[in-house]
Amino acid sequence: MPRNQVPYFVERGSIFARLYEYQDSGQRAPTVKMCSTEQRDFDPSGKRRTKAQEEKFLRGCLIEATKKFIERKGGEKKTESTKYRWLHVVQLFLDSKALTDHKGASTQKGYAVATQHFYDCVGDIDISEIKLLHGQKFAAHLIKRDVGPYTINSYITQVKAVLNWAEENEIIYKAPKFKKVREPEKKPSFYSMEAIHKLQKYIEELINSDPKWKADRMQHLRAMFMMWGTGCRVGEAMYLPLKRINLETGQIWIAPVKNDFDTVIWRPKKDIERYYPMGDSLIEFLQKDSALRPPKEKFYLDSGYGTPRYRAATTLAHAFKKYQIKLGIAGPTGRRPKANHGFRATTATLMLRGGVDSYVAMKTIGHKKISTTEHYMSEDLDLRKKAINVVDQQYKDKKTDP
Repeated sequence: MPRNQVPYFVERGSIFARLYEYQDSGQRAPTVKMCSTEQRDFDPSGKRRTKAQEEKFLRGCLIEATKKFIERKGGEKKTESTKYRWLHVVQLFLDSKALTDHKGASTQKGYAVATQHFYDCVGDIDISEIKLLHGQKFAAHLIKRDVGPYTINSYITQVKAVLNWAEENEIIYKAPKFKKVREPEKKPSFYSMEAIHKLQKYIEELINSDPKWKADRMQHLRAMFMMWGTGCRVGEAMYLPLKRINLETGQIWIAPVKNDFDTVIWRPKKDIERYYPMGDSLIEFLQKDSALRPPKEKFYLDSGYGTPRYRAATTLAHAFKKYQIKLGIAGPTGRRPKANHGFRATTATLMLRGGVDSYVAMKTIGHKKISTTEHYMSEDLDLRKKAINVVDQQYKDKKTDP
């Protein structure tokens, strides 16, 4: 797409528009001044406009500037301009987003890639002629090029965003509805017990060998033990106060957490308070760990100053992902487990593999629906074989009867 095809541009604090529909052959498109950047950003009362208000204001400015241009030239709108080609509309869309949405370069690049794929499939078609059939053709075009279903649906969503924008700006009457392709169901992958022991041994070696990073490695070890030892979520471990760990009853209490100013800094999922039971191995680990903690620590994963060590779960996820790559850890299905959630998946799967009733497992792990718990059951082929062998054994028993 040519770089000079830009409808809006900012220069010296003013916003200008290029009127391509009035461009003469061999000449540059005429330019008109729309407004200042201050007028775009603030309404007459001085209040900052929202993104939607900015878009509406710019559309109005463009209409007024176009009317003045027509009056000055005494010309009428060219009939050829009533046709909006795909590449032209895409450029209008991208420039509108660049002026009003202030999104990152990666987002703009994503739109550009998706719309270019659509252009490669259907050509520079008149946008009013795009129908549902073109969406199906687009999906088939991507499938032939071995594009995955998740990426295909992402491209379809971005193309639909352009069409919806064209509808909002009255370029087309109604945007067609594109259907997404069916995505394969993702099964949860979990750590094997061999991988858990391997990971624990490796982290303990790092703690003993490198004093500089001892505190960080210790937090990783604590997080790992808590997540697989109770099946709790990573956020619940990150914001777990020490006073809510009861070694006598062998359970932890998950509830909203407040800071010293009585302000809630974290809430559990769906604001549901719950108790997680702890296994004997976790209790033994916590008893040893409590003797190593400074008195001022208040959280299970503490910063050393009585505050949570981590603000985002991705920090822990990056650490565990590095461990997985270093040790070559993969789940029974061959895929690497999710860095954080893999520990919770391990707890759920191994409970079901051990013959624990689905309802009991649901209550233990803290799922709201039993179908969520049973989702982990479908991952374990050995468990399903064991279930079908119950029927097979009854057949054999009946066959041997006299």
